[in-house]
Amino acid sequence: MKALIGLLLSASLLGCPQQKQAQDLPETPPSAVATDTPIAAQNQKILLENKTRHAFSDPSREDLFQLVLIGDDLLKAEVHFTIQDPAGQEIYQDTFPSRDLLGYGLMENSQNPTDDDRKTYIQQRVARFFEPASFLQPAIPDKAVFDAEMYNKEAWDLIHNNPKSIGFFYLTGEENGRSLVYSPVQKKAIVYLNCC
Repeated sequence: MKALIGLLLSASLLGCPQQKQAQDLPETPPSAVATDTPIAAQNQKILLENKTRHAFSDPSREDLFQLVLIGDDLLKAEVHFTIQDPAGQEIYQDTFPSRDLLGYGLMENSQNPTDDDRKTYIQQRVARFFEPASFLQPAIPDKAVFDAEMYNKEAWDLIHNNPKSIGFFYLTGEENGRSLVYSPVQKKAIVYLNCC
């Protein structure tokens, strides 16, 4: 029932897509459903939200990972990605335009994507943002070789030999991949790899 309600809310947000589009694009998972809950401090509308709990800053406790799209239109929304440690302290924050959730995958579904295609693709990216494969342990595999063009040396030294370190990877745009790890020294998440 929750899944049906989520799909109905998503359909009302995006309008009624053409039959061909519905067949070509995978169904949007119910975890990325529209909501019109206002953000009290900013008085803006939350269009999409996805959150999960996963061990990160402490391998024995779960942090809160949250992705929120704010605005009036999915294609012009502002994306807020945050991580809070188990005590509720924000340890990472990134903000970027929702169009940065579009990428090469959109073109796999349509050579000439419509705005409805783009909105559906953004919903799918939000729903899959915290997939289990995005969490890496150890954060840097034992056999990895340091590359100064891609890795942050300070972070590398901190985590390379730590099998308990947990990394998180996310992609913005088509080739801006970021890998995060918690730094106990800085008491926040830091980017240790920024690459394609």
